[in-house]
Amino acid sequence: MYDEVTGKSAKARTSNLNEELGQVDTILSYKTGVSYGIHSSEVEMAAVKHMESESIFFF
Repeated sequence: MYDEVTGKSAKARTSNLNEELGQVDTILSYKTGVSYGIHSSEVEMAAVKHMESESIFFF
């Protein structure tokens, strides 16, 4: 990347960014709004059980 205004190019501050990104194995998202009955609750509970078994913590 190059900034034409300042005449400078971007510099990487870490050399292992690609390695760190490659370690992501699960992406969870939270849908706000209407829950669609018992099916959504079952999916949410399965996700929580999976996170607990993998020692994933919430902050």
